[in-house]
Amino acid sequence: MEIKASEVDGSGAQGIFIHFRKNRKHQLCGLLFKQDTGIKDAWITPVISAADVTRYYDDSFDGSVLLRAVDIPYLELFANHFLALTIEHGNMPDLHLLEMQEVLGLQFIPCKLDVAHVLEQLTVQLSPFTPERMREAFNRSKSWSKDKQFTESWFVENAQIDRLVNRHCSYVDGVKVCQFDKAMAAVFADEMELHRERWIFHFLWVSLWLKPKARKNEQTWQDCLFIAYGIHNGLPLDSIPIMKAICHQSVVNSIETMQERRTYLTGES
Repeated sequence: MEIKASEVDGSGAQGIFIHFRKNRKHQLCGLLFKQDTGIKDAWITPVISAADVTRYYDDSFDGSVLLRAVDIPYLELFANHFLALTIEHGNMPDLHLLEMQEVLGLQFIPCKLDVAHVLEQLTVQLSPFTPERMREAFNRSKSWSKDKQFTESWFVENAQIDRLVNRHCSYVDGVKVCQFDKAMAAVFADEMELHRERWIFHFLWVSLWLKPKARKNEQTWQDCLFIAYGIHNGLPLDSIPIMKAICHQSVVNSIETMQERRTYLTGES
């Protein structure tokens, strides 16, 4: 069984792709996880050829999406978590999920991830766990928006951000001018800080995604864990370089697209 998972995108979504072989017969199946929602989709193919498996990956992924190999414990941990969210929202699991479990010989049990417990378990593995190592991790995150492909979609797009940004924009001689620093401060204070739990989960999720097949000198899974730990322990989001980059990109996106989406007009007095 080969399990691959896509990057966790800015909307909190991740695709799981499983290649299952038995008696020279091949099947592909997959799941779509969505933060705060649950399992959005489940699918499974009939028996196909090995060439069809290769063709599926070639046709579906053009290099713009990063796939990482993950293991069965990762699959079970997050399938259980998102299944619990699905049920919590009053939705029925997709029938393909049952078929998938039967084919794979797995049983997913609704159980939400205990963020504090998992953080505690993982941070013990980071020895020595020191403030200096945390600072180094934060500093490395400064360059992620430029050199980590999986962060390209890490921005927030919603009506609240549009309204906050719009308050700090005006037209001068027909040209839209925005007070960028004030807009970022407003987005941090009145949007991102209100959803700290979401960011803790985001960075813990990315850490667990990167960890199973991390190379010996690959530090990003540890850096994400330090960031999740820092947010969990009360560090202001605007003190973390990657969060500044996410906020910056969220403001840029809002300025560039709010006119088209017109959400900034909703509910503003």
